[in-house]
Amino acid sequence: MRDLRGEVHERMSAMRRWTMPALAVTLGLVWVTGAAAIQIDGDTADWGGVAAMEMPADVAAGAQTPFGVVERLWVAHDEQFLYFRLRFGQPRPFADETQAAWQTNYWANMRYIVLDVDGDAKPDYYTNQITRPDGGLNHAYVVRYTDDGPKTYLWYEGHPDWSDGPQGHYSPDGREIEIRVPRAPLSMAGSVIGVRVQMSIRDGIEGPNEWTNDRYPSPDTWFLYDLPAGGAVASASSAGPPMATMIAAVAPPQIDGALDDAAWQEARVLGDFVLNRGNAPAPAQTRALIAWDDRNLYLGVRADEPDMAGLHTEAVEAESRRVWRDDLIEVFVDFHNDGRTFVHLGITAAGALAGQFGVVRGGSVATIDIEPDAEVAWRHGEDHWIVEAAISWANMGVRPVPGEVWGLNVCR
Repeated sequence: MRDLRGEVHERMSAMRRWTMPALAVTLGLVWVTGAAAIQIDGDTADWGGVAAMEMPADVAAGAQTPFGVVERLWVAHDEQFLYFRLRFGQPRPFADETQAAWQTNYWANMRYIVLDVDGDAKPDYYTNQITRPDGGLNHAYVVRYTDDGPKTYLWYEGHPDWSDGPQGHYSPDGREIEIRVPRAPLSMAGSVIGVRVQMSIRDGIEGPNEWTNDRYPSPDTWFLYDLPAGGAVASASSAGPPMATMIAAVAPPQIDGALDDAAWQEARVLGDFVLNRGNAPAPAQTRALIAWDDRNLYLGVRADEPDMAGLHTEAVEAESRRVWRDDLIEVFVDFHNDGRTFVHLGITAAGALAGQFGVVRGGSVATIDIEPDAEVAWRHGEDHWIVEAAISWANMGVRPVPGEVWGLNVCR
């Protein structure tokens, strides 16, 4: 679904639950309400009593450069600002003793706080803390993601519309950083925001001297913060991933959007979709059918929709990047079941199609666009919409073998 204040985006995991871009799970909450204003000056003494979030050890261990390691995140807020504090595994690489070498190999080192403010588990804003050769260490600004790409939104302490704007400051030893973001211009929808840390570094001293991106808690998950509640959100269940036995189709379904073929009567049904953030049941439910044969993976989805007039379907095939902004069904296929390589397909409620091939490396995900080999049909009812697809195994470069376990996520 599209609206309902951004809270109705859904996830269903089948066969094996695994993490991919645009998905999110609830990891924890460390919000402190009513905090006194924190001074962004590099002195962290005024952070007393603020709860801290430890970074996942496996993500830190997989960082592509030692300067990309993050150890801890602190979060606080007051009526005017969001406050973030980070501690790194090593001091900033452009400290006095390394400054000359760093300037020779690299012009900037960026530490981001990425924010999801509307509940769709996709980035809406990020704040960039950057050092510039001509301006010192403590430049911060806020960028807004739009359909046409990132757009610089608020400048460090100097934006004409926001005199009390974003700020950032390193601690004297270069091991920590404080960042402040104004709340008002973020247009937050709902009470919960998602927070992710991203380290974008080109390390010409100890690393590969190429751009790296390490993300915490992971490339596809968020820390969640509830402003009015001021308390912890319970962690998602640690139970193992759900499993589903996929039944081969005796005869392939006709791809016409009807979902009335014999193949669907025997297909595995995936239901009980949950919200993308928090694992609560989705207010409007979705029912996905999965089948396969030696040529294709077959997908049939019926999505309940109480506001069909509000359905967002602007993408066309010639503008595949807009597919991801529409009401759509997303399919993630981990064909090696290792969480490292995947195919990601998006099918809008009007049948527009886009795809990506992705590789996970440490805390980073690299994707390239592909032209999916798939046949798609769609239909709209009074209170629901349907997509049906035959997705060729050629997209994965491999066919399943009976007895294998693959990873699959179906998302709305």
